[in-house]
Amino acid sequence: MSDTLVESSAESAFLDLHKKLLTQGRPALAELQEAALNRFESLGFPYSKHEMFTFVNTKGLVATSFSLSDGSAQVSEDFVAGHIYPDCEDQCLVFVDGVFDRGLSRFEGVSANLVSLSEADQELKDYLSKTAENENDVFASLSTAFCGEGLVFKVDDNTQISGTVQVLFISTGRSVGPVMHSPRLVWQLGKLAEVKVIEKFVGTEGGYFINSVQDWLLAEGAGVSFTQVQADSFDSWHFSKTRVHLNRNARFYSSNASSGTQLARHHYEVRLKEEGSELRLNGVSVLDGKEQVHNFIRIHHEAPQCISHQHFKNIVNGHARSSFDG
Repeated sequence: MSDTLVESSAESAFLDLHKKLLTQGRPALAELQEAALNRFESLGFPYSKHEMFTFVNTKGLVATSFSLSDGSAQVSEDFVAGHIYPDCEDQCLVFVDGVFDRGLSRFEGVSANLVSLSEADQELKDYLSKTAENENDVFASLSTAFCGEGLVFKVDDNTQISGTVQVLFISTGRSVGPVMHSPRLVWQLGKLAEVKVIEKFVGTEGGYFINSVQDWLLAEGAGVSFTQVQADSFDSWHFSKTRVHLNRNARFYSSNASSGTQLARHHYEVRLKEEGSELRLNGVSVLDGKEQVHNFIRIHHEAPQCISHQHFKNIVNGHARSSFDG
């Protein structure tokens, strides 16, 4: 069977799955989902020589028959507590199967405004619509198309959040078949605002595809220290896209630690939009067996006197695979 026929069949399967999503009622982000779905159809799944997926074979992933979470998953507080880092107990945001769980989260002391994506202001909604219409990563389009709701974390001007905010993404999987989750987070930092964030991705069992998208919008002089820990089980798929916009003198320092899954891919797209903005991207992967981690990075220097640094290392054993394209 040709690649074209396989891709067409796989795309149709995801379109059919989206129709099932619509039977649950009109989504809160219906217009955004529709724009993303149209873009998904336009882009199509990557073929074998696609420049964004040169080292990544997605055939097994796109041929998998996924279902959607029914929202009935139960995660114990003990499980959550076991994955919260020291000093983050009172500043943790918990997502279960891609959905923000207020009951398991602790954020009363966080000096930030948290609102659902459907309640965001019009300026942010316009930005999200534009990114959906111009998305270059088909899996990010797929994530947005299936995102029922998202979370906006907004830090006001001149606000420095003390301590570290942790975000814990928990995927439950399902014994009867693989489940797809599509968490969405938007971080907005005002002028001279600062925050430290650490994220951890874990699963209670395998058999899931977590496909996350995050946007970081930093105003003049804002600063971010961002750490991601990918600790999913091997029997899962992990895709993420991190989109960053840096205005004058803004700083974004990011580190990524990955243990791999049967297929993990991190996509960074960063725009240094004004003078003095600074980016540092670091990553390390420790892989064994048949684990995979792939990093795809595109940095756009759109103004003079901007700085960007990248430093990625891998420890690869057995038949594991890793790639860096940046």
